Amino acid sequence: MAAILADCGINCVYHCTPLHYAPWILSDRMLRSRKLLGDQGFSQHHFRSTSSSTDARRGFQDFVFFGVSPEIKLLKAKLERGFPHYLIEVPTSQIAQRTFFLSKRNIAKSRNFRGAKQEPIIDRTCESYWGNLLLPVAGSDQQKRAMLHKFRDVEVMVEGRIDLRSGVRLLAFSREDQSALESISRTVGSAFRVVLQPDEKYVRHPKHVEEIEQFIKTALADRNWRGDQLDFDDLKRQNK
Repeated sequence: MAAILADCGINCVYHCTPLHYAPWILSDRMLRSRKLLGDQGFSQHHFRSTSSSTDARRGFQDFVFFGVSPEIKLLKAKLERGFPHYLIEVPTSQIAQRTFFLSKRNIAKSRNFRGAKQEPIIDRTCESYWGNLLLPVAGSDQQKRAMLHKFRDVEVMVEGRIDLRSGVRLLAFSREDQSALESISRTVGSAFRVVLQPDEKYVRHPKHVEEIEQFIKTALADRNWRGDQLDFDDLKRQNK
């Protein structure tokens, strides 16, 4: 249960997401797995081009991913490129009674997996294979406690969807992003608290901002719209 996280000193988990997805997330007050987003009509270009397909091939398409601290490598990489992202901070009490696994690996970047030429070395004290997942994870209470005690950089993977209730906070890293989140929240009728955590190294890239603002405007005007070809991984490469 999620109480295991709190027992190990983890009171909140953190989901990193692009700013331009906020209209859907805040309107629905929900985070959905890749599979459920597909069921909602979102096509392949909505997902991360560098990792989403790999996650799915390895059996992790029905999970929402969280970090156990706000120090998330993906967030740092995106902000360094000037592409607006924010964090959704969810109290671990809100995932109580939910099915979740822990992983000490980056699912998409792990080259060794079950069925590959070289399979991963399993730490029997804190992980094993579960169901159709092609990478070992912590699934039992004993495994989860052991993993949290042995490793600091752990991913929490919650099955299906997460309803965003009272107590959830949105962490913005510039005043402009904070203002945008507050405006979106008011427009869709949600009441999430937006907290500014300035990052001096984060400078919003003008081209990204222009595209994102138009994307958000269109998403708010048409709630049935499911996006265009705006891909934050492609935009990252455009900066090189």
